[in-house]
Parts: sequence; C-alpha cells; structure tokens
Amino acid sequence: MCVPPAMRLVHSQWCIFCHEDLSQMVGLPKTDNRINQVLTTVMRGKIADESYAAILLLLINNFKNVISKPTTLVDWKRNNLNHPHTFDDWTKQDETIVRAMMQNGSEYMFMRKIGPEFPDRILRMFIA
Repeated sequence: MCVPPAMRLVHSQWCIFCHEDLSQMVGLPKTDNRINQVLTTVMRGKIADESYAAILLLLINNFKNVISKPTTLVDWKRNNLNHPHTFDDWTKQDETIVRAMMQNGSEYMFMRKIGPEFPDRILRMFIA
C-alpha cells in the first residue's frame, strides 16, 4: 500500500478543488524529484490519480481542509447506454433509489442528471 487510508480522497466521479489550491498545485516546481516520483508511480498504475491530488494538497499544506465526501448523487443502476439515469419526475422508484444512496449518511455536493421537468418542490427538499 503506497498511500495511507487517511490520504485517500472519497469521490464518485469528480474531485472539486478551489481556485487557490489548484493554482498552488499547478505552481509547484516541475523539477521537484518527490513530485516527479509520485507522478511516475501514478502513471505506472501503482496508485490512483486521486492519490496524486491528495499528495499535492499535502505538499501545499492544505490537505487538512479536504472534505472527503462523495461529490455527486448519481443513479447508474438505471442507465441509458453509458449515461446515468436522468431524473425527470419523482416516482416511488426514484425516491427508493435516492434514499438507498443516501442511507450511509453521506452528504453530496450536487445531484447529477436532473431534467428540466423535474418538480421544483422535490429539489427544494434537497436544497433546504
């Protein structure tokens, strides 16, 4: 195991960085041997790409501010080809699936694939 569990970022499809952190990570010296060794390890498939982001956050001394939670609430069980389900309405099945996804107590930053017909009253329940 190359990266300790405390440095594993939790995410489903997205990692979200603030502009300041991303700017500092991009500004790290390209000649830093430690960074290049970690990048080489990632490229060889030895550690996940999100581990590289965690290590860069550690190097800029901002890993302590990471909110390590899933970013999206996405229904891949009912997919259309390679796309997740689009919530166009709020059916009993929708409610059951979303409740099951939220059952572990995780908070999400956004719900993915909401159609324009989706009822506002339901969205307000999630936003409130």
